[in-house]
Amino acid sequence: MFHLAQREAAEAGATFTARKSHSFRPVTTRDEPPGARELEVIVNGRVAASAAFTLVAP
Repeated sequence: MFHLAQREAAEAGATFTARKSHSFRPVTTRDEPPGARELEVIVNGRVAASAAFTLVAP
C-alpha cells in the first residue's frame, strides 16, 4: 500500500483537482508482482472513489 498524498480543504464545500503519478519501476527495496490493483480516494476517512487497474510486467 502506498499513501500518495494528503490535502486539506481551505473551507467546507471547497473543491480542488489533484493529480499524482507514481512509478512502479523495479527497485531493490520492493518487489511489486504483476496483477490487479485498486486506487482509492479517501475523504474524511471514507472511500469517495475507486478505480481498478492491472500492473503488468515490464
